[in-house]
Amino acid sequence: MSDHRPVGADFSIHFDLYDRSKFEQHVRQLYREVHALDASHERPTIKIDQSFLDLGEVRYQTRLTKKVVIENVGKIACAWRFVPTQPDSPIHPEWLSIEPITGFFLPGEKTEIALTLHIDSRIASSLNLGPHDMSGTLILHTILGQDHFIAISGEYLPSCFGNKLVTLTRLPGTIRTLTSKELRAENHSLNAPTEFMRLVNWLMGSTTIPQDLFLVPAEETMCLDTGEEFPWPPGSENAAPSYAIAQTLLELLDSLMEPVVPPVLHSRCVQTKSRDEAFELLDVLQPPAVNVWITLTAFLHFICQSSSDPSYPEKIADIFTPVLMKDGPEPTAVPISPIKKRRFILQFIA
Repeated sequence: MSDHRPVGADFSIHFDLYDRSKFEQHVRQLYREVHALDASHERPTIKIDQSFLDLGEVRYQTRLTKKVVIENVGKIACAWRFVPTQPDSPIHPEWLSIEPITGFFLPGEKTEIALTLHIDSRIASSLNLGPHDMSGTLILHTILGQDHFIAISGEYLPSCFGNKLVTLTRLPGTIRTLTSKELRAENHSLNAPTEFMRLVNWLMGSTTIPQDLFLVPAEETMCLDTGEEFPWPPGSENAAPSYAIAQTLLELLDSLMEPVVPPVLHSRCVQTKSRDEAFELLDVLQPPAVNVWITLTAFLHFICQSSSDPSYPEKIADIFTPVLMKDGPEPTAVPISPIKKRRFILQFIA
């Protein structure tokens, strides 16, 4: 016997009520409209409002949507879909998405197709040192009808974002001004990326560092790809430049294809018990990663010591932990605690 008291409850249920006769009448009407697809000798005919899309100059983190309207100008219903140009090739480039990618419409109906371009760090990594021509052709196939072609044209402007640290240290100049794809020899590579050092040196040269640096998102970030001088000299009394430089530094590190501390070392990092053990672990990092880590953590230690907020080091560690010790694309056998990663970084900056 249960010792629970009886429980009563009222339930409110909402459901749709259909008029069966109207429903069947509507189904018969739709059937008559689409029946001609098989019974008629007519071929489906569609019209595209534009068959050429110019993307212009495409930059890192560009998100651009172009609209194409197709109309069924034939006498019968039409089914359509995008198909690849070759049997084993993708329907569209990886930097492009199509929505919808297939459809069906009746005579006189129109459909708007959104073609969206987005360059994230993963896509940028393949474009930065590869072909910059983004030209291509999309094939819109109509079932039992004629194929239509949409040509796409654009040029990618390479960026220092979305690269590996090793690649950045081997660039012979700013990435936007390169005339060839030749990199420096490994024994002539830089100690740390020029773009990274420009940002840190600007911040170190500032006479006044905001107490909430890195904690407040900037309204703008800096372009590092052309090598042009920053519009403000270090020491500007305006705080906005410091926020912009700090935000750019954070985004540059976050865009690296491999974090400064690779995932394979995370388990060893969180096992360190002291600052000395943590420093010894840096010996297994690649030289560019060591230089970036020491330079960055030294600066973060400086601003943490200069802050009047006792919780500032913890806040900085919260921001930089998922950037400097980002998880890899493949899950590890034993997940690494973000709190332990944060503790490892605090050994350098607190």
